[in-house]
Amino acid sequence: MKGLLMIAAVCLSGAVLAAQPAPVARFSAIVITDSAGVAVGHDPVQLTATRNLLSDEAPSMHAIDDPGGDIIADIVIDYAEIADGDVAGLAIVQDGERWITLQTEPITLHAFDGGERHTGDFAQ
Repeated sequence: MKGLLMIAAVCLSGAVLAAQPAPVARFSAIVITDSAGVAVGHDPVQLTATRNLLSDEAPSMHAIDDPGGDIIADIVIDYAEIADGDVAGLAIVQDGERWITLQTEPITLHAFDGGERHTGDFAQ
């Protein structure tokens, strides 16, 4: 069944789940493709994440047409305000009765050439 997919960017603090006054993570170049890897014709979009829980307030959502079947979302995250132990990811909602999935990346900070490097493995 095709319809609209609603996408939200979320960031959960590893220490305290508290709302922040400004975006914590910026997700850019979010490209949605179908399972065959063919772009569905949407330009990359940009979302920002706060540490608000999805249930706390209406999050900033972006709607896209559901291409049907499996989809892949490639994202780029700006880690400037993310702390060690935070988790960042995308929440994708088809509708109120279907499903919600959260693809997250645990954030680990490493010293790297005098700066910081942010790494993590994706997990569902």
